Formats: sequence, structure tokens, C-alpha cells
Amino acid sequence: MKDLLDELDLSFSDPGIEKALAEALSGRVSTPYGMRFSQNEEFFVVLEEGVRIPSLPIHHDVRSPVPDRAYAAAMALAVGRLASAMPEAFEGLSYSFDPTDILRPCFFRTLVHGGSRYLYMLRIDLPLKPYGARVLVPGTNDFTAEYETRRFILESELVPIRATGADPNPRIFKLMQYVSDTWIGETGKGYQVRGIWMDNDLTRFFTRVFLPESRRIHPFYPLFCKYKSICCFVPGLGDGARGLMLPFFSDAIAFLAPEMERIQAILKLENFSDALPEFVELRKSAPPRWLRFFDGVEIHAYLNEWDMKEYSFDFTPIQE
Repeated sequence: MKDLLDELDLSFSDPGIEKALAEALSGRVSTPYGMRFSQNEEFFVVLEEGVRIPSLPIHHDVRSPVPDRAYAAAMALAVGRLASAMPEAFEGLSYSFDPTDILRPCFFRTLVHGGSRYLYMLRIDLPLKPYGARVLVPGTNDFTAEYETRRFILESELVPIRATGADPNPRIFKLMQYVSDTWIGETGKGYQVRGIWMDNDLTRFFTRVFLPESRRIHPFYPLFCKYKSICCFVPGLGDGARGLMLPFFSDAIAFLAPEMERIQAILKLENFSDALPEFVELRKSAPPRWLRFFDGVEIHAYLNEWDMKEYSFDFTPIQE
């Protein structure tokens, strides 16, 4: 997936992987799954049965938009198994080959709500994780391990896009960008110099402005800053989950976009806090119908069987 500042190019694909996806979805019905966050606050799902992920080639020339034959065959096998295990996650999606990120396959579709267009993207993190997997064949310097697991880290997000013209099935998307620049400056000296961006503060601002003062839903941030835009995390799999978040996301953009210059000016000077007067003022004017929407979020921290912190997660939106 090529990112050209204000453009996402998803035009690279593979017919074998697309065919495996279509065949795996034929006649399949939705399956139960659980939702979690890891101690690193990564979202993942837990399936009822394990999925066997084949060994995948690690290396690829990033200049080549065509996957190698061995990679395409192995990825087609992996995608077919994943789509069979959680078909609702892939329904209506197309595959895009990203030569810069070959171990996190990307699937996408466009959606329309209220006259605005959105790009939905699903990425699945396939490299072996240290917990919850049974290694079948160890990895090497050139190939990932073959393993079986019930746990899969996902990125599930909506991104606002511009009208795509006459093409009914576009694969190159112009982004709606509402953030001018998230760069603040640098800190440290010499080898310790590191950049400072306001992305995390913007993410907290975007989400917290739609929550009552006492409500906490960490580490779930339904709105976040990415691609210099306002994006939406979709919890759950399939059209149902996407359909629940679209009306909220549309209203959130309509509310936040006119305020972006003011929000950025504040966060360039101060770290985000619920006590910022400008934030308090803006929260009071947020659309009332969304202030109870996230009351249906249930998050509980616990230690898993490896004594690692995780968060159980459930979301039943409160709609009025």
C-alpha cells in the first residue's frame, strides 16, 4: 500500500489470493469471537478454534508491486483459512498487496454515509506472537514460523476520502485531511534527539470530547489521528460493526473539522487534559445523542495465563 501524503494506493493485488478469499467465503456463516486489548493496547480477537498460519517468505523488494510466487501461494492459503474461520470480517472486502508491509495483509472496501465516502481497511498481523501460539515449524532468517493460534491482532479502521469520480471500483483514494501538521518540535540532544508530535494528544481529544466527564474507556480510542486526518476504529467484525460506527463517525467529523485549527493551536502549546478550558467548552457543545453512545463499553483488566496484562472488551452501543 503506497502512501503519497494525501493518497492511499491500494491498486496492487494478486488474483490467486482474491480467488482464495472468494472461495473461502462461499456459503460461510458468522462465527463467535471475543475481543481483547493486549498490554501494549493492541486490539485482537480470540476465535473459538485455532487457525493454522503457513510459513511466509520474509523478504520482498519494496520496489516490486507484484508478490513473489511462493509468497502469493502461502498468503492465499493463510487468507483462505482466516476467511473460513471469521468470514464476517472479510465479507465484501478486496485484497491489496503492500510491498512495504508483506506480513500484515490489507483488505478494504468503500462505504457511503450521508453523501460522504469512507475507506474501510482491515489489516491482520501474521508474524508469530510469543503467547497463545503452537509452533509447528520454526522460523528461519528467510521464512516465518508455521504455527496455530486463536489470537489475531487486527487494525480495523475507517478513513474519510474524497469523491472517487466515475470509477465504480476505485483502488486509489484521495484522503480528506483535517490536520495541517502534527509536528511540534524536538527534545533531547545528540543521539538522544527525538521528535515530538501531537498525534496522541489529538487522539485523546477527539475521543474524550464525546464522553461524559467521568467516563473512561481506555485503551479503546474510537477516534484517532492518522494520515493527518480524523479516523475511526471499528470494534468488531463485519458490516454490522462498520454500520454502527459510521453515523457516529460522520457526525464526529462534522463537529470536529470546523474546530481543527483551534484544537491544533491549543495542543501545540499544552499537553491534552480534560481540564483545558477550550476542551471543556467544546465538550459541552458536542452532539447530545452521542454522549451516551459509549456507555455500552465494558473493559476489564486482567492477567492472562502467562501473567501478562490484557483487557477484555465488549461494546453494545447505546442508541437513542
